[in-house]
Amino acid sequence: MISGHPLSGLIQDAVYSHHERPDGHGYPLGLKGDEIPLMARIVGICDAFDAMTSHRPYRPGMPKDDALAILQSARGSQFDDLLVGHFLVLGQKGELEHVMGHSDDGIPLQTCPMCGPTLVVQREYRVNKVIFCRSCSGQFTLLPSGGGLKAEPTGLTGTATDLLPTLDDELIRRTVAQAAEVLSAHDLLNEFSLDESESESGQ
Repeated sequence: MISGHPLSGLIQDAVYSHHERPDGHGYPLGLKGDEIPLMARIVGICDAFDAMTSHRPYRPGMPKDDALAILQSARGSQFDDLLVGHFLVLGQKGELEHVMGHSDDGIPLQTCPMCGPTLVVQREYRVNKVIFCRSCSGQFTLLPSGGGLKAEPTGLTGTATDLLPTLDDELIRRTVAQAAEVLSAHDLLNEFSLDESESESGQ
């Protein structure tokens, strides 16, 4: 899915290896410790925390402190010991709340009466925008509420086409711009050179 993107080299390690474990019991290659790329070790922790604290139709999201306790208990086995330590500090400082239950920074998920907080509201959405719950297919209209927007059920359901995933292009643009501010031109050039050399060698 990502191979054709010009920046795919920046995230391939994370996509491919974030289910590897320091104790060697992960997948797909059973890598151990520092054999696992740093980005994959970081994303593995973030992915697990997000999965534990996100609501699903079949269960509510876990409280932050419970999820952090699970990460703590799996330090050095399922998750990188040092990186979990840094993540726990972020949790203790209250710096994870803005990502829990949010579709964007400062924009909380809206609540579906059937499924809980599962409704994504993109920053560019305006009044009367129609959105859908991806879990139960319920249709909602965004109406003004207290200076913001509130999803009100219409009583209708979405079609298969309505429920197709959509990209948040503006969020992607902002994320790439923020990454470009952090990454040096040298790092970016190295990634592009790596992609081109792999293509030429047929890999």
